Amino acid sequence: MNGVAPPRITGRLIAGSLPILFGLLFTLDNLGVVNAGSVFDYWPVIPIVIGLVKVLQPRHEGERTFGWILIAIGVFFLLQVFAFWHVRFAWPVLLVVLGGFLVWRGLRRQAAPGEAALAPGSLQHDFAFMGGVHRVVETSDYRGGDATAIM
Repeated sequence: MNGVAPPRITGRLIAGSLPILFGLLFTLDNLGVVNAGSVFDYWPVIPIVIGLVKVLQPRHEGERTFGWILIAIGVFFLLQVFAFWHVRFAWPVLLVVLGGFLVWRGLRRQAAPGEAALAPGSLQHDFAFMGGVHRVVETSDYRGGDATAIM
């Protein structure tokens, strides 16, 4: 082949396509071709599409999980649009799912293959709940890490 990579669907591509789509939709509404009166009721389709892109074309492991979360949030609100689920019943379920995800993520945190051989301090994992964390990394072998902050 010629070595040219196929184009990826990126956030910038989606962000540019949405105004075009809405502009065309509202233009057709002004011309009387379609009725776009309730188009904003279907806004949950946007996080579903972004989530699908992140699940199907992840740049790193965390994006796939984030994509599934976006899909779940979009489906959650889309079910409310179609009156299958009401808000007062759904919010507690959403909180339970979010808490379960955070607990699952905290429990599954184990050393990755080869991680045990790294120098101490080369990977950093922090969690802050209603507060903050201040870390100073002084190792020359810093490899990255993750941080979770709530509120």
